[in-house]
Amino acid sequence: MHILISAFTCQPFRGSEPGVGWEWAKALSEISDHDITVLTHAMNREPIERYRSIHPDFRVRFRYVDLANRLRRFGSPGHYVFYYLWQIRILFHLLASGQWRQYDLVHHLTYGGIRSGSLLFLIPRPFLVGPLGGGEVAPPALAQGLGEGRVRTEWVRVIGAMLGRIEPVLTLMQLRAVRMLAKTPATAKCLIWRRSRVHVAIEIGAPREPVPPPPRAPGAPFRILFAARMLYWKGCDFLVDAMKLIDDDVTEMELVIVGEGERTAPISEKIRALRHVRAIMTGRLPQQQLFDHYQAADLFVFPSLHDSSGNVVLEAMTFGLPVLCFDLGGPPLIAGDAAMAVNVDDANYDEACRRLAAAIRALRDDPERRAALSRAAVERARKLSWHEAVRSGYGPLLNPARATQAPPLRRP
Repeated sequence: MHILISAFTCQPFRGSEPGVGWEWAKALSEISDHDITVLTHAMNREPIERYRSIHPDFRVRFRYVDLANRLRRFGSPGHYVFYYLWQIRILFHLLASGQWRQYDLVHHLTYGGIRSGSLLFLIPRPFLVGPLGGGEVAPPALAQGLGEGRVRTEWVRVIGAMLGRIEPVLTLMQLRAVRMLAKTPATAKCLIWRRSRVHVAIEIGAPREPVPPPPRAPGAPFRILFAARMLYWKGCDFLVDAMKLIDDDVTEMELVIVGEGERTAPISEKIRALRHVRAIMTGRLPQQQLFDHYQAADLFVFPSLHDSSGNVVLEAMTFGLPVLCFDLGGPPLIAGDAAMAVNVDDANYDEACRRLAAAIRALRDDPERRAALSRAAVERARKLSWHEAVRSGYGPLLNPARATQAPPLRRP
């Protein structure tokens, strides 16, 4: 079987969407004998070809389609317009050249969002889409402590998730797809057409072999780690304000914050108010230095409001770190029994901080529970490989005999 993967962004040794595009194609080539072609933007050519020159046996083919446009800059308001223009270009490229005829299955992989779908469902071949995210929302009241602008942003997200259920491209994709993958149950609920073909699937795999953490030195400070971009919805504000509530405790504690972004200055101002907790901000770090921080920590706290996945959560688990998160989005789904998930559905900002502080204190004062969560983290991370993510995602479509069918699949 010849599989075409559409991965607008796809690069080796990267996180987030570029890493997902790369790792899924790589894992699929390792667990199957199918011919695999990845259709990607030409901006990914250099790192991909550099990898292929070092690994000549790498058997995934790549086709690069360029599109020069001033809207290309990631994060700019026009970036998704640029993305759709690229989608139109690859569609016409496939149809005009007739190349679509050589493929038995078309898979749209990245971008993986319900608001950034694919036009390749128009190709007359079985169509797989996902894993998709973007249906995750948080109670807007949680953003109150971050200003009215953030509350409005969260309401826009809630309304957008509702309107997304009837967005034309998403609707037509669902009608054509033989299998649809959603990163979380919240996103699965946004896929309202042909629900029997929707599966909840974790999109990421462990970046390294999971190992138990080394023994902590007697009397060492209790060290908490946060790692993410400094964006309001990543939740670092919740963590720092929760630490203020336990700042007077006699237990010696340290807080390490890795990352940078728009909240860097406000967070830096907040940690200066801590009197007893020693807090440092490292900025963005190379992966190996981040791994060193995982290894030295006692607890990983990630109170994100609506991450679809949460790569850092799985990274932390490979080092045997217990995870503390809000019961929102993908992190509790990934961490499973290796996490303490704080319910904040009925909480405002201040109440969420109080609940988070209580959970930190509880885990700090209960080494036996932390040890149990640590063991669970290592065991769960061992099961969450890229091979398993791809095998579970493709499901029966990996069997060529069923690839051209649209079999009824279980509900999420």
